[in-house]
Amino acid sequence: MDLVFDGKTYSVELEPQAVSGEIKAKVNEESFSQSVIRISDNTILFLSSDKIQKTYVASDNGKVIAHIDGKVVAFDKVIEGQKSFSREALEYGSKDQVSTPMPGKVVKILVKEGDHVTLKQPLVIVESMKMENELKSPSNGVIKSIHFAAGDLVGTGQPIIRIEPEE
Repeated sequence: MDLVFDGKTYSVELEPQAVSGEIKAKVNEESFSQSVIRISDNTILFLSSDKIQKTYVASDNGKVIAHIDGKVVAFDKVIEGQKSFSREALEYGSKDQVSTPMPGKVVKILVKEGDHVTLKQPLVIVESMKMENELKSPSNGVIKSIHFAAGDLVGTGQPIIRIEPEE
């Protein structure tokens, strides 16, 4: 499968080794092997001689999302015929809405309808995979509508807040 991160495409091939408990991977022609233990459908332990690393992985709406060492990393799956990717779009979404990159629960809405907001201003906090993520404004503008409240569950890509961008 091909994945895109930070504007660069990576060709990824994974081959689980059932007997040894390792996974063989090939990323852009570079091969490596890693010992792994699958805890659940979305939880994997990576084992090395000096470290055990728990990783949560999810896939939804053309994205592969991983929670590694306190960071959430989202990769786009390459779709046949798709020509380019935007780092800004990956991080902030479209200029007129804020949506979550993975399913989660709205913890807190930090603005209200009619508020003026600035680029990268925190607007909402969403909990995904036991980690709180601040979703920020994709542009300067005014909050047009808020579609969820604290405690609501949201799916990947669902618009949480709509913004009327400044010209």
